[in-house]
Amino acid sequence: MKTKLLSLMALTLSAFAGFAQFTTVHLTGNGVGGWNNPPLAINQMTTTNGVNYTLQNVQITGSGSGAAFKFMRGSNWDTTFGFATAPGWPTGVANSAGNDIIGVAGFWNVTYNLTTGEYAFTPGQNPNPTVAIPTATGSQNMLTTDGVTYGLQSVPLTAGSFRFSQTGTTNSWGSAAFPTGTATNGGTSVPVPNGTWNITFNRNTGAYSFSPTVVGMIGDGSPSGNW
Repeated sequence: MKTKLLSLMALTLSAFAGFAQFTTVHLTGNGVGGWNNPPLAINQMTTTNGVNYTLQNVQITGSGSGAAFKFMRGSNWDTTFGFATAPGWPTGVANSAGNDIIGVAGFWNVTYNLTTGEYAFTPGQNPNPTVAIPTATGSQNMLTTDGVTYGLQSVPLTAGSFRFSQTGTTNSWGSAAFPTGTATNGGTSVPVPNGTWNITFNRNTGAYSFSPTVVGMIGDGSPSGNW
């Protein structure tokens, strides 16, 4: 009996050993929801072998520096990768010393090779309703993976009224409450003060929240004394 138990344990351990813990890879930057550490979960790429990573129908918003992003390995600022050789879009090779990749607004399918750094963006499609918000730099589409929960990080807003609007429809949600509340279709506008905000919105329930973007300092001259 003891021999059988030991054999069973050995087989079980062997089976668990077959499941490797792969490096996580995300997109992070203004064009994909904000420079976040950790990055937004909706931007995590998938892999079956720890080398070739893919992401389907990721949304890039903004233009110029507003559409910038990098690849991040392991949710750590020390491992962000940008393009090595201009122009860096829609294909290129990413490395740790690379520049921000400047994307084009739209929906894109992404491939990325962890070993070589090679990446490519090909046209995808919008699988969900588009919800836009007015920002200090113009209307901006919110990010979503399911057409229900929408979000954006580090959005500059000027004081005034604010509504969540579904593109191509008359749907427009609002409420008098701030910084959290439940917006109704056709409701009053949200009173928003000046600031830079992280925003979430649920298209089904109308629940929304605004939280201030927290800015920290890193580097040799910062309070922490390191990067």
